[in-house]
Amino acid sequence: MIVYDSPIAEFTYTTDYDDNVLGEVTFENASIDYDRSFWDFGDGQTSEEENPIHVYNINRDVLVVLVVYNDNNGAYTCTDTFSVPVEPEWITTFFAPNAFAPEYGPGDVSFFKPVGIGLAEYKIIVYSPWGEAVWSSDKIENESPAEFWDGFYKGAIVPQGPIPGSQILHLWMV
Repeated sequence: MIVYDSPIAEFTYTTDYDDNVLGEVTFENASIDYDRSFWDFGDGQTSEEENPIHVYNINRDVLVVLVVYNDNNGAYTCTDTFSVPVEPEWITTFFAPNAFAPEYGPGDVSFFKPVGIGLAEYKIIVYSPWGEAVWSSDKIENESPAEFWDGFYKGAIVPQGPIPGSQILHLWMV
């Protein structure tokens, strides 16, 4: 009877390793008695590196699976699998323009549209210099602001000058 060596799969991970990169996770293979490995990062990406660094561009927890192999010098391959739920750093950004030209601007310049990713909820209100709310939105689609303001208020375009809300702009983002 021949007894083949079986590997033992295990790994550790570190999130937010580099302050300049959002969503990166460093994996360290802590397996024993293996010849090669296969990583499934839970987002459709895979790797055969021993200690990979993976950058996630999703906002959700993932189940990372490591499969290790001991080929026993080509005689018989034994495998072991280890799975861990991983919580990568969520990607969240938000930007609201401070100027737009509804009567003159081409494309994105002609409307006021906040942009962002990874938003769970938000509310934005644009006020006139006199404190009157002229536009608001709290609509989100695919974790991003879904609405824009075309510069009209009460059926007419707001006169050129200081942007309504340039003195008072309330923004809530969670």
